[in-house]
Amino acid sequence: MTFWQFAKTRLFWLHVLAASLTVALFTGICVFLMDSYTLHDSSVKVPDFKGLYAKDLDKYVEDYSVSYKIIDSTSTGDEAKGTIVKQEPDAGSIVKEGRVIYLTVKAMQNEQVRMPNLEGLPIKMASEELEAFGLKPGRRIPVESSGIIVRGSESPVNRQLYRNKEIKPGTLIDKGAAIDMEYIKNAEGDLILVPDLSGMTVPEARDELQSAGLLIGSVFPDKSIVDSLQAKIYKQYPESNDEGLYKGAKVNIWISENEDMLER
Repeated sequence: MTFWQFAKTRLFWLHVLAASLTVALFTGICVFLMDSYTLHDSSVKVPDFKGLYAKDLDKYVEDYSVSYKIIDSTSTGDEAKGTIVKQEPDAGSIVKEGRVIYLTVKAMQNEQVRMPNLEGLPIKMASEELEAFGLKPGRRIPVESSGIIVRGSESPVNRQLYRNKEIKPGTLIDKGAAIDMEYIKNAEGDLILVPDLSGMTVPEARDELQSAGLLIGSVFPDKSIVDSLQAKIYKQYPESNDEGLYKGAKVNIWISENEDMLER
């Protein structure tokens, strides 16, 4: 029997029908599974998680067809501790049902840094120092000169304040806190040339400055020091070739016992 003869038989058309039904059934199953897997045509609007407390999230998502995952925390910003401050995707975005929303929460404890020493630094330099430590320059409060560092026309910091109280260098404080700076507004009298303190010990430098009508400010020792009385000065601020200080002003010094450091 030839193919064309077989094609005219009832058995041939039964085979064709069976094959067509098999292909249609297979295609239908594939489409159904694909729709189920991709949630085809099943989308939802992302709810707004910002401002919610992390402890309330499980109950909150019960009303929405999405899930969440906290992936990060931050200590910056003014938001309440333990609340959501960022989400991805943003609220209002259209996503498929079951989509995971990634969240950032405000840390329960703020990251802390140590307060730098700003005393005697010009306002601009003090502001840069604060920012380098992760703090913010706050108010600038002018006061009359009282014998603390004053350099020509520059305004030096007299006191550093946090929430209206003086804060000492080295004190732990929340990162991002605003530090107010009290600075000297006016100065009177003749400028005093700053002596060169290089190579002197702290007691020698104190005597040298006192004889000139000046004072030692902050002392910064390096890691090489065993006996601070024997350590010598390798850096000072203001420098000896600066434009001068008023009587009673302070000079900050850096000391070391490392010979290489002292020879620079």
